[in-house]
Amino acid sequence: MDAIISVQGIKKHFPVKAGIARKTVGYVKAVDGVDLDITDGKTYSLIGESGCGKTTLARMILLLHKPTSGSILFQGKNILNADKDLIKEYRRSVQTLFQDPFSSLQPKMQVGTIIAEPLLQNSNFSREQIAERVEEVLDTVRMPGRSKNYPHEFSGGERQRIALARALAPNPKIIILDEPVSALDVSVRAQIMNHLKKVQEKLGLSYLLIAHQLGTVRYMTDYVGVMYLGKIVEKGPCEEVFQNPLHPYTQALLKASLPFDPDSRDRVVPLPGEIPSPLKVPPGCAFHQRCYRAKACCSKQRPELTEVANDHWVACPYI
Repeated sequence: MDAIISVQGIKKHFPVKAGIARKTVGYVKAVDGVDLDITDGKTYSLIGESGCGKTTLARMILLLHKPTSGSILFQGKNILNADKDLIKEYRRSVQTLFQDPFSSLQPKMQVGTIIAEPLLQNSNFSREQIAERVEEVLDTVRMPGRSKNYPHEFSGGERQRIALARALAPNPKIIILDEPVSALDVSVRAQIMNHLKKVQEKLGLSYLLIAHQLGTVRYMTDYVGVMYLGKIVEKGPCEEVFQNPLHPYTQALLKASLPFDPDSRDRVVPLPGEIPSPLKVPPGCAFHQRCYRAKACCSKQRPELTEVANDHWVACPYI
């Protein structure tokens, strides 16, 4: 299946400056060579501990960060070197849904005005057409006739639906979901996840999901990538990775979460030590200092992702 967006070898190294002359003394390797493909109508999830580079990668896809190197292909063209017309189409096609629906909505603006903003910036619609589109997307998120209200008049789940309506307004192909339910009450998380899936099926959308809650990931995802210190260490079909995690980091990550089966007696796999600083990434395999399988060569040679099963890839030589 062809990818709508193909990220190839993307890196983002933030310079660290010190001294009066502000001389560069090092680089924070937030993302250090990542490949991923977002395909039509599917959900790709990124999981990993805080600081592993998930959000930085998403910000590069949104063109909010300029990559240090690598490419982002959209319709077969590198969007990083594209002309203004293609960049405008790309910005319309790639929208985002933020973690906190209240802080992402302007409290002094009516819902209809909030939803209309991306249409005013990225389309040639008349005011009548914009008003029709606003009501159409509000109906899609099951909130018809609420365009005159203000964000503070809604609950957390309703505000997240308003944020989704704003993302849907320019008719995108991909929505980046950055922790879309973590700020909501537990009682409404399932409602929002179900609604996101229904909207995806109805409109044929693709999602890039960033989440810490692995239950959310497993419920919504088709394909998952596990990130550690700026690199993907394991990736594959969601159920395959969750049922048969192969990388030691993936195993520990899944064991540390609440079990999917409440009667499960699986014990937590402890991870010794702390996450190394992305300013000083260990040589060889970045995970070797915390890995129970580590051998002498792991501190010298960096493993590459290798396919070990049907589209299941792992960066570990001892699988």
